This record gives sequence, structure tokens and C-alpha cells, in this order.
Amino acid sequence: MNKKIFCGLALLGTIAGVFVACGSGDVSKASVEDSTNIAIAETEYANKIDSALAACSADPSCNANAAASSASPVSSSSVVVEPGSSSSILVPSSSSKAVLSSSSVAINFSSSSKVVSSSSTLSSSSSGGTSDGSVNGTCAPVPATISKGESTVWTFAITSPAGVPGITAQAKATFDWTMTGSTEGTASGTGLKTTKGTYAASGSYGASLVVDGNNVKCSELQVNGAAISGCSCKAASSTVDVATGGAATWTVSGCTSLATITGYTWKDATGTSTTGTATLTTKNQTVTPVVSVANDDNTVQAVTCETVKATDSSAPDYVLDSTSSYSVPAGTYSMQYACKADQYYQTPVIAVAPSDGSSAAGTVNGTAFSLSAYGQSIVYNGTTTSGTMLSIVITSGTVTFKCQ
Repeated sequence: MNKKIFCGLALLGTIAGVFVACGSGDVSKASVEDSTNIAIAETEYANKIDSALAACSADPSCNANAAASSASPVSSSSVVVEPGSSSSILVPSSSSKAVLSSSSVAINFSSSSKVVSSSSTLSSSSSGGTSDGSVNGTCAPVPATISKGESTVWTFAITSPAGVPGITAQAKATFDWTMTGSTEGTASGTGLKTTKGTYAASGSYGASLVVDGNNVKCSELQVNGAAISGCSCKAASSTVDVATGGAATWTVSGCTSLATITGYTWKDATGTSTTGTATLTTKNQTVTPVVSVANDDNTVQAVTCETVKATDSSAPDYVLDSTSSYSVPAGTYSMQYACKADQYYQTPVIAVAPSDGSSAAGTVNGTAFSLSAYGQSIVYNGTTTSGTMLSIVITSGTVTFKCQ
């Protein structure tokens, strides 16, 4: 009997030790799930603690042995372990004897739990909740986009009450689902926090839920019909100069569908058809629009466009003259042409491949170049006057630019 009791107390000490050891370091804000798990652990271990203490207190031999094994005398309410704090301690008292009683040990598994009675009962105040204690929350389809003939799972996420009271109340609550346009239509049940909806027709669909008298409106589901494929969204230029207005243009092309394509909706650009525009205002600003292509079978296909970056000819990244050269890694840059002209022509700009023997590639003012190992190429012929702004995009390798 004594061995069993001491095993229970040993388990108690081990649990406390684990939590005390975790008392340092940064702690992220607890999520609803974290709070629930903590509350469940508190309830479970509080019951074990109560059982062990009650059994040992009722056994004179166990109580005496426990007192004798104590390293220092402690008061009947002095042993407090608070793993929620990095400064968890054991508080001794020299004026009392170590006697295990119904109020002798309190182990706090949550920084918000409290000892509320002299019978070692732990009560958690970490559980929030609505004033009336009813179940409430949000709901959404998972996944949020499907094709016609497929199913989604409408899923409820509880927001109150929190912790164990919420879990208990949710399990007992009646859920009444309404899924407009689905094959199932409605669903009801106790604790029914998820339910399947199957959709034979394309379109946008909603669902609603009544739980514990609370009306919950779910986020919308998109059911696609005939597929839209082959779309691409290209930029007229990968860079724009804010010194000359910073106007960027994109065009969508290549979209095909068995249904008729009916429209284009632009995000981060302005447009109502296959063309979108945006104005960039600051150097190094980037814009990557997304255009949603729709057809008459209720399909909506999102297409991500190429990124455009802003340069500023009044503040170039590099000024290339006859005395300088620049090794430029992959990226987008502005370079002012300032190579010296002789009596016959403006000096060309050449690009030189990396010295390690690898290749490189990119564009200058939209014209592509490719360099093989140790190779070089004229990338700007110098037919215009000094001061011209070059838009440079290096897609691979590190390229050295210099005047010829």
C-alpha cells in the first residue's frame, strides 16, 4: 500500500520537476487550443494529486514516512510550484512540521490557476467564455475552393467558452447546419461541429449554423465549373522609371475554357479586360498583380502576373563610365550610360561572364543576352548619347559591365 502511495507522490514530483525546468525562455501567447490542453492537464493531474494526498494522509505510516523524508520542515500550506514562472520555488518555514494534510501541497500547472479551498482542489481561471456560457464561434469551408461534383467540410471553430468548459459545452450543444445549394441541404446533431456539403453545380455558396441559440454565418465556398487553363500575365517591361512617370502595364493571354470567358478582375492593378496598369512611385518598389479570370460556368481562376520593379534615373544604382566597371549579381538594377565617345561612335557596353568559368544571362533594356563560360557580349551599342538610363535584369550568374 505504501509503495503505491509513494509512487503516486513520486509521479507528482516528476510532473512538477518537468514544468519547473521549462520556466525560462520566451513564451508565445497561448492559443485557444493551448489553453484547452492546459485546462485538461490541470483537471487530470489535480485528480491524481487529490487521490495520492488523500490516500497518504489516511495512512499514518505513509504520513509519517513522508514527514521524515522531508529535507526541511515546511508549513502545511507552504509547498507551491508554479511552472508558469521562471522563478518557481519551494518555500520552507522553520516554524512548522512537515505534515501532509488536505491543504499541504498546491501545484499550479497554469499561471492563471488558483487554489480555492483547503481540500487541494485546483480551479482554473484561464477559461473565458460568454456571459451566458453559450457556445459561439466561426465557421468556414475546408477547402474553400472545389470543382462541381466535389465536397467540402463545413467546419466550426469555437471561440467561447474557452478551455474545458467550452469543450464540454460544445459536446453537449445541438448544431443545426444549413448548406444552401448542397446535395445534403441541412444537417443537425449534438456536438456536430463539422459536416459535409456536396455541390453538383458551380457557383459561390454560403452556409450558416445555429448553435446554442447563436447564429453563425460561414465564409463563402467557391465551386468551379469548366476549367480555365493556359493563362499567363506578362509585363510590358520588368522595370519602370519613376522619374518618367513609373507607368507599368500587364497583359493576360492564352486563357482557354470549354465555357465562355466573361471577365477579368485585377488586384494591385487597374483594369477591366486583359490589360491592367499601375503607377509605381518610389525606387525599388515592386508590384505583382493578380488577375482573376472568370467564365460563364462560374469558374474563377487566379493568375499571378510578372513582377515589375521601379527604378529612378535621377538616382541610378550604377554610373558606368570609361574608368569604371561593375560586377552585378542576379537582380534588377538601373545603370546610367556614361561611356566616353570617340570621334567615330559612342563606346558600346559589354557584359563579361563570371571569372570562375560559369555562364550568365539577363536583359538590358528588355533585350536578352546570354554568356557562356569566360565569354563576353556587347549588350548596348552606344548609339545614343551619354546619360541614357539602362534597365538591367540579371537572371543568372554574376555579370561584369564595362565600357569597351
